[in-house]
Amino acid sequence: MTEQLGTMKLRDITPKAIGDAARRAYPRASNATLNRQGVTPARAVVNFGHEQGWCGAVRVRSFPVEKPRRKAVGREYLELLRPHLPDRLFALMLYLHQTGRRVGDAIELPPEARDGTIVEVAKTKTGRPITVKITDELADMLDSIEPRHRRLFGYIGRSSVYNTLRRACGKAGVEYLGTHQPGRHSFATELHEAGFSDKAIAEAGGWATTRMVTDVYQHPKGSSEKAADHFSKEATGKKLTRKGATQRKI
Repeated sequence: MTEQLGTMKLRDITPKAIGDAARRAYPRASNATLNRQGVTPARAVVNFGHEQGWCGAVRVRSFPVEKPRRKAVGREYLELLRPHLPDRLFALMLYLHQTGRRVGDAIELPPEARDGTIVEVAKTKTGRPITVKITDELADMLDSIEPRHRRLFGYIGRSSVYNTLRRACGKAGVEYLGTHQPGRHSFATELHEAGFSDKAIAEAGGWATTRMVTDVYQHPKGSSEKAADHFSKEATGKKLTRKGATQRKI
């Protein structure tokens, strides 16, 4: 981008110039890369110049990027991974799946944060401390796992979690979904399927709004089949009613 825009004065750099420069600099790159490597830094430089009074502000539209389709999985996904995971990582994945908490918050938990089935999360992404209730099953697992590095689950960073998890997925022959989809996405979806209200799900998982839950994290399963089943039952009921009415007339 420096080669494409470096000779231009800040006041002459337009949104079109930034977009064209990004395509010239990275002709074979995806739109996501064009945004990350080209549009975002160029926009930041020009707008910094605006703050200094050197030029006007610039509003640049990012290249369109299709968001990856997220999915929710059930406990069976974790059980397929279990033989290939260290006990502490399986416990971590189960914690994410059953509580909907973020992996970053979970990794930073010290051993003293847990008292039986109660986990006190002093620091969260939202900045608010929370109390999390875990299952007896998970509490028993944690009782049998020795903490290390002054961390409840024994991990000091996400990279070791992701690398081990990716290898386990390869050995188990299942799709690698990271931690967010088997955790937060699946938590919201399972509670939705169980009949929990959006407000209850948001409160249990620590979402700021119910809209975030419904728009991003819920992935209803078999909605088409359930709709067809509903209307089939409705149609059957109507037929029986009409038949009964006809019989009474006769």
